Amino acid sequence: DWWQEGGRWSGKLKLKITGAKADSALAGDVDWDGMIAEHGQRAAETFDAVHKVLAGRAITTWAQLIAKHKAGEISIDEARTTYNGQPILEELYVAKAIDSWDGAETLSAVTSMDREAYVRREGETNASTWALLIGDQWTERGEMGWFGMSSADDTSTAQATDTFWSKVRALPADMRVTVVDCHI
Repeated sequence: DWWQEGGRWSGKLKLKITGAKADSALAGDVDWDGMIAEHGQRAAETFDAVHKVLAGRAITTWAQLIAKHKAGEISIDEARTTYNGQPILEELYVAKAIDSWDGAETLSAVTSMDREAYVRREGETNASTWALLIGDQWTERGEMGWFGMSSADDTSTAQATDTFWSKVRALPADMRVTVVDCHI
């Protein structure tokens, strides 16, 4: 229903020479590796914060409970009750290691990967954008629906992220890149 340059992602692009943030720049002026590194640093901090709270203790992730639900072993209400009833979850919230918005997804990833893989994945994924349009070629992580709901999953996100970086790194240095916030 509306769009604007930058918008909720204003300053997504990091410039090479000054380190300044921009919504639009020439591809050759964007510090793509620096963007990945910044997001990777935040991912490393998240990984370390979660593991500091967990301190070797086990937690049942939302992904594990959804797998049980899909297998018919538990109801969705049982999954919610089990997940939200874990005292360690509150410890993670209080420590600000995860948040209630995307904490379940973060927790599943942090506990299923080693630190290096998590940092690499999160750095590349979060430095990229949901979709990429070059000429008439559109690539996105999944089909976007209302209220930010999408069909994206780990596989489609990984594929779209790989595609994003291969295409962005191949752009001519003098091609303009613009981050656009499109609201659905």
